[in-house]
Amino acid sequence: MTRDASGDDKWQVTSRDDQPSDEVTKDKMRKGGGGSCEGRGTRPVSWCIGGPPAVALVPPPPLVPEDPRADLARRGLARSTSYQALHSALARLYRIDDFHMDRIGSGFFSEVFKVRHRVTGDIMVLKMNKLMSNRHNMLREVELMNRLHHPNILRYYGVCVNEGQVHALTEYINGGSLDSLIGNRAVGLPWATRVSLALDIAHGMAYLHSQGVFHRDLTSKNVLIKHTQEGGEHKLTAVIADFGLAAPIPHEKCMRLRQVGSPYWMAPEVIRGDWYDHRVDVFSFGIIVCEMIARCEADPDILPRTHNFGVHYLDFYQMCQQDCPALFLQLAFMCCQIDPASRPSFEELKAKLEYLLAQLTSQSACCTARKLKGCLLG
Repeated sequence: MTRDASGDDKWQVTSRDDQPSDEVTKDKMRKGGGGSCEGRGTRPVSWCIGGPPAVALVPPPPLVPEDPRADLARRGLARSTSYQALHSALARLYRIDDFHMDRIGSGFFSEVFKVRHRVTGDIMVLKMNKLMSNRHNMLREVELMNRLHHPNILRYYGVCVNEGQVHALTEYINGGSLDSLIGNRAVGLPWATRVSLALDIAHGMAYLHSQGVFHRDLTSKNVLIKHTQEGGEHKLTAVIADFGLAAPIPHEKCMRLRQVGSPYWMAPEVIRGDWYDHRVDVFSFGIIVCEMIARCEADPDILPRTHNFGVHYLDFYQMCQQDCPALFLQLAFMCCQIDPASRPSFEELKAKLEYLLAQLTSQSACCTARKLKGCLLG
């Protein structure tokens, strides 16, 4: 079990040849033993791992010099495509002394700071890597973010190198995380806003998949909310962050990937240790939509689940508001299918959400017009 930059539990099983450890079983996913889909009282209490999995011992990587590009060149990687991509990602180097820093969060692997450049005044976020053993993952994340360019993907600005460590600089998002927004009942969330945020996530994920990459840790904690003013109206935009576990989409079933991610959002095939691909992101997205619909946490003690790690549709339906758009609920359930082949792609989800958003916007406009007419006649 590890913790991410926000302090949230994640687990990752490492075994040789990137194979899941045989010692990780379904029984370890439950603290309360078996469960049933007959009712919420008999569901498993939690899916957190009951004990540490068997982990292959891997020697720690070498220390990183002040300029990591020099280290890569000495190891003969200057001619490789991956080196050139990483060289590009590390082209924008900053020093810690370049910034005024304000600590905003901490986790097992890193500390997060809101920083302001002393000369330009630019506001950014600095994700400071605390462990030398996590250096490789940070470099991979930096390399990936440098080649992603989409309004619903967190923007990469550069790196800070300090005391042999590499730290990522990204754009500052002013609205916190989606899970905080969902849990703040003082903030109203009209259905059109919820659907719009879901559409933002679908746009970002469709783009990510089109680049041959899947996220593997898509959660409401890793979706940030940007507040802007457009045409005098307040607008919320969802931005996907935290690509530390992202990986190339596998196309051959002989290629086994590690069991990684955040348990509450994890697809059943990952939990079982089966082969999986980019469709695990669709399942995670379905859990996020369920959170938005019911404005609840993803914890299985709150969001009802079945014994085979799916969503208990009947119990969840009882948690929904009566005015919940039927298509929105149907879409969430489609994403949470146990069979990965039954889940829609993000391109299909974009089309459905755009249609639903257009319907809700039209209904809202008609309602506003009727109210205005009533005021004029009155």
